[in-house]
Amino acid sequence: MSHYEAEWGNFTLPEDDYSRALDTFRLEVHRAKEVSFDAAQRFSAELTEHQRTDPEAYQATRDRFIDNLSRDARSVEGLEFADDVRAVLASCETTVTDAVGRRRHILPTTPELSDITWPDGDARAFDDETATVYFDDRSHTIRWEVEENNRAVEDALGHRMDRLFNDELQKTRWTPNTGGVMYYRDEYDDGARTTRGIGPIGHEFDAENAEDYLDSEGELVRGDIARSAHRDAVVAAADTYREVFRAAVSNGRVGKGVPAGGQFTVAAHADDDVTLL
Repeated sequence: MSHYEAEWGNFTLPEDDYSRALDTFRLEVHRAKEVSFDAAQRFSAELTEHQRTDPEAYQATRDRFIDNLSRDARSVEGLEFADDVRAVLASCETTVTDAVGRRRHILPTTPELSDITWPDGDARAFDDETATVYFDDRSHTIRWEVEENNRAVEDALGHRMDRLFNDELQKTRWTPNTGGVMYYRDEYDDGARTTRGIGPIGHEFDAENAEDYLDSEGELVRGDIARSAHRDAVVAAADTYREVFRAAVSNGRVGKGVPAGGQFTVAAHADDDVTLL
C-alpha cells in the first residue's frame, strides 16, 4: 500500500553551532565522496583490456562488483557506500552507438577528480537519495527537506543526511530565539502537522512535541515538562471555559440547550509559516 509523505522544517542555530554544523557537513560529504572515488579507481585499475573495450563484459563486471558491495554491506552506511561507488562509475562512463546508430553502449574511463562534484567553501546544500539539507548564512538557519514521495520520510531515516542533521541538532547549545519546528504531511492528512519541537522556538510553537535540549550553559531542558505544562494549560483553559459557560447559562445570558462554540483539545500547531529569526 502506498504512503506518499513529505517532511520539512527550519531550525535556527546559534552562530557558533551553525558554523560547526556547516563545516561538519562539508567534511563528512567530502570524506564519503573520497572513499567512494578511491574504490572506483581501484575497480577501474583492475579491469582487463577485454572488459575495458567490450560493453557487455564491462557492464557485467561493473554490476557484479556493485552487487557484491551491496550484498556484503552490514549497515545503511555500507549500502550508501555501494550507491556512492555506482555514482562515481556512472559519472566517468562514456556512451557510444554502433555503426548504424541503433544501439547505445556504455564503456568505462578512468575516474578523475574532475568527474566528482566536491563540496567546496561555497557549498550550502547537501543531499543524498533521500533528503536535502540547506544552510542559510544570513539567518544561521538549517532547513531539512524530504520531498513528497512514496514512503519518503520512512526511507530517509538513518541515511547520511538524517544522521548528520540529527547529530548536529543534538550537539547544539540552544539560546533564546533559536530552534524550530518539524512539519509532516502525507496523503491521508488534510494539511501539514507538526511532529518535533526543538530548542526554545520548538518548545514555544510546538510544546506538544517538545524534545529535550541543552541550553547555552549545558543544562538539560526537558521536553516532557514542556509537554506536561502544555496539557495542563489546555485543561485549565477548558475548565475556565466551562465555568464561564455555566455562569452565563445560570444568569440567563445563554439559553439552555443552545450549542456554544469552543473546542479545547490537545493538538499540534499546524501552521508552517513561522518566522525564525
